[in-house]
Amino acid sequence: MTDVRGSRPAIASTQMTLAEKRCQMLLKHTQAVTQAITQTKLDGARQEAADSRNAARRGQLAVAASASGGLASQVQPGAGGMR
Repeated sequence: MTDVRGSRPAIASTQMTLAEKRCQMLLKHTQAVTQAITQTKLDGARQEAADSRNAARRGQLAVAASASGGLASQVQPGAGGMR
């Protein structure tokens, strides 16, 4: 019968080394996934901000065009001014 008691520390050490390597691999993978998710969210937020700025500009232009159109309709040609 083989005495395994003497090899237990070596087996335990090997298992700990393997567990540490797995842990490091999982940590790297988790960091990569987290970074990718964060980058995707940042890209989405940047696009949303750009879309909002563009919508605000279009709204400002529409208000300005509407206001200038309203003023133009108040002026009577040949009457020398506003109604």
